[in-house]
Amino acid sequence: MSSAPETAQKLSVAEMLRIMDVATALRQGRELVEEQLNRDQLRPLLREKILSAAKVTGEDVSPEEVEVAIDRYFASLYTFEEPPPSLKRTLAYLYVSRVAIATWSGILVVVVGLGGWLFLAKSGPLTITGRNYQKVEGLYREFSRRENSLRAIARDPGAIAEIDRYAGEAKIYRSQEDARKLAPVVNALANLESTLADEYTVTVASPVGGRSAIRRDFSDKDGKRVSGYYVIVSAHRADGSTVSRRVHNDEKNQDVSVKTWAERIPDAVYERLAADKKSDGILNETAFAVKRKGERDEVIVMPGADGKPLSRTGQITEW
Repeated sequence: MSSAPETAQKLSVAEMLRIMDVATALRQGRELVEEQLNRDQLRPLLREKILSAAKVTGEDVSPEEVEVAIDRYFASLYTFEEPPPSLKRTLAYLYVSRVAIATWSGILVVVVGLGGWLFLAKSGPLTITGRNYQKVEGLYREFSRRENSLRAIARDPGAIAEIDRYAGEAKIYRSQEDARKLAPVVNALANLESTLADEYTVTVASPVGGRSAIRRDFSDKDGKRVSGYYVIVSAHRADGSTVSRRVHNDEKNQDVSVKTWAERIPDAVYERLAADKKSDGILNETAFAVKRKGERDEVIVMPGADGKPLSRTGQITEW
């Protein structure tokens, strides 16, 4: 390995001069830094030099003017001159401001996007179209929830076909964004859901000493005078609550909401029930019809003279 003296001897004059230039520049730079970091020490020296120079030139300088001159000297040591406009200057400014530009650009994108959604987008809550869209989607969500619930319990083929029909209408009105037409479909499905979900038993009244059946004379739709027997009935759920039913009154040809009504029965069935009640004063055969969950209509269970369930032949609500 070569020693440091040997290496120094091999350097040329030019190389030695370059090394000296670098050393000089480093020394001047260090002195400048030290000078700027020691302004408090430099100020007295400057003050002394200025006053000495003033004596040599014969100028009358006050201490205040000396201090002002020193302050101006320090203030003028470093000045910045704006470079002329150019692509490089623009790129430099952009690079220095890149974080702020990115931040404000992100904020602008969010504001524009949010504003567009609120005021212009189809689903925006602050537009007429957006509010209508939200209403339609809310109605359709309710319809879908009820539809799923109904399909899980529906056993009546007629009710299933009705659900299918409502579902087809709902999809059409949703695609048309027509809340006015969609709302009645949702209400109709809700009514069907209430009907299918309910279950109860229709029983013949059996009050002690009271009436369970009546004879009724009336004129039919052709004006003929007819008579018939009716059993007085009401509907009750398993918890004992009474069901309000929509019943068609044949005599007045109108639908009425009632909790008690009368069902027409054949003469032979009336005689059988009358004999049952006469035996001990209590009617034991009281089941007339049942409404099962998942089915829309009641099923008559009271048998006729032939042992088969009766058919519904008429109802009245007043007697």
